[in-house]
Amino acid sequence: MSLALQSPAPPPASPIPMVPRLTVVIPAYNRLSELIIATASLFRTGQKPGLSGQLEIIVQDDCSDSYPVMEVLPAVFQPARNTERLGFSGNCNAGAMRAHGDILLFLNQ
Repeated sequence: MSLALQSPAPPPASPIPMVPRLTVVIPAYNRLSELIIATASLFRTGQKPGLSGQLEIIVQDDCSDSYPVMEVLPAVFQPARNTERLGFSGNCNAGAMRAHGDILLFLNQ
């Protein structure tokens, strides 16, 4: 009787990508100066080596009356305005519906 050694089977492919993509949703309502600071900081972070293409930033505006979010922010932040006031949780959900990342992070102003 001979004992043949078999190599172990390779592990199954992981459903989680090696570098998960992060989506940051900013539920916005008025407070433009804080929004600009937050988006600028996130943009700089996303430009760091190794992070290119791994950070998605979504600004979801809940009908701010102090600024037109679509005109103030560039397209890289994927700004969108609700057609009616949804309140905080509804605004968060609207932003989450547009997310494509593996990890979802809400950044409140």
